[in-house]
This record gives sequence, C-alpha cells and structure tokens, in this order.
Amino acid sequence: MEQQKSGYTLVELLMVIMVIGVMAGFGLTKYPGVQKSSRDTNRRSDLKQIQTALENYANIKGGFYPSRNSGVLVSTLCTTYLGINNCPPDPHSGRNDCHGVCDYYFSSNGSCAVGSPCASQYVLYARLEKNSNTNLFVVYCSNGESKDVVVNDITLFGGGTCTNG
Repeated sequence: MEQQKSGYTLVELLMVIMVIGVMAGFGLTKYPGVQKSSRDTNRRSDLKQIQTALENYANIKGGFYPSRNSGVLVSTLCTTYLGINNCPPDPHSGRNDCHGVCDYYFSSNGSCAVGSPCASQYVLYARLEKNSNTNLFVVYCSNGESKDVVVNDITLFGGGTCTNG
C-alpha cells in the first residue's frame, strides 16, 4: 500500500507569495494618494464649518465680517474674533506637505480697525496637497461660492477678493 503525501510544493508556495507581494505593492502605491485626498476633503469640511461661523458672526454684527485686509491664520480669526477656542486646524498644520505650508487663511475687505466688524466680503482659503499643481487652493467666498482655483500669487486673496482663477 502506497502512502499519499499531502501538502504544497515549493513552486506553489512561491507562486502564492509572489501574488501576495504584487497585490501588496499595488496597495502601497495607491495608499499615499488616498491619504492626501482624504486630508483635502477634511480641509473642505473644516473651511465650510468656519464659513458657517463667519455667517453667524455677521448675523450678530449687522451683516459685517471682521476686517483683515491681508491673510491671517484662521486659528487667530477663531480665537480673537469669533470666540471659538477649538477651531479645526489643517490636518498637516504648519508642515510643507501642501506644496507650501499647510494652513487655513482668512482675508476680508474691511477698511476700519483690524478685526472690527466692517467688512462686506471675505475669502477663506487653503492650499490642497492631492493635486500635483503646487498652486491649487480651495476657496470659500462670502457670496457662498466654493471652488478650487490655481493662483500664482496668494496676495490676490487680499481684501477678501474671491478670484476668478
């Protein structure tokens, strides 16, 4: 009587290991792009929340926004003018992962004292990291628009101008 051996041959085991390695390689190459896209989605959500807070501020202040003619960090806007202690930071706040520093910014067109409620328009903006274009920003405007724009000079956002990029 002949005894049957059960198990896998060396070739079969090597083939399984190779297939698993190829699948893992595909997963690892896609993972960083998915993370960047997720952080960009988070940026959009955070700016929308801040926009809602600004609209609430304007409702209280007779329809006006805080005056800031040049870009200021949204964290300053939240704590100093909006009275929000836990303003959401950029997922990579202060790091250079966004083809520049990752942060949220605010600018408005008021001509009164800095921070006083006299601005009639504003812009919130943040640099995105997913796209290979180093000058791609997500922009939220006081007129309700939100869009992605390519801007070579962020001073275009000064005075609350919502560019037509």
